[in-house]
Amino acid sequence: MSVDVLFYTQVASILGFIGAVFGIYRLWINQKDSTIELLKERVSYLESQLKEAQRNDPDMLADNLGKRVDLLTAEIKRLKEDSEANASHIEAKEEEKRKLKDQILRLRQTVEDAEKKLKEITCPYCGEPVAERSLITIGGSDEEIELVSYRCGYEARDDEMLHPCPTMVQDLDEEMQP
Repeated sequence: MSVDVLFYTQVASILGFIGAVFGIYRLWINQKDSTIELLKERVSYLESQLKEAQRNDPDMLADNLGKRVDLLTAEIKRLKEDSEANASHIEAKEEEKRKLKDQILRLRQTVEDAEKKLKEITCPYCGEPVAERSLITIGGSDEEIELVSYRCGYEARDDEMLHPCPTMVQDLDEEMQP
């Protein structure tokens, strides 16, 4: 073989290698951009859900229902004074009162469930939403590890802190200062 053929063969293989590396790099960048876009959509969806939950404050609804129960109780008391004439009216108000109490109990349960769910998707120290949550299988075993990272920077693995929340660090710094 001549030196020219060897030289051009090496140049062609180097250019082919560089082209392959750039092709793989381009695919990797496209995948990263897609992942970022998906995460942005998830964050905006969670933020909209959080805003909706804040707008529909269940405590306000519970207070209003409680006030209605009090008003109905007072009205029932007044109606009992003239019970014979208003027996059916009293029964209707008693039924309405029972329904309102059931609504209050369901609402309280809904509030407790919502608070539990909110705690699952927010930082336990500052309340920032989850940025990423993933389950990782270890080796060939059935054991899985949950990795959770929040928008504030707090990271945990199976409830074990990997990286602290800036709010927690700031609170510790303030406690340490005289």
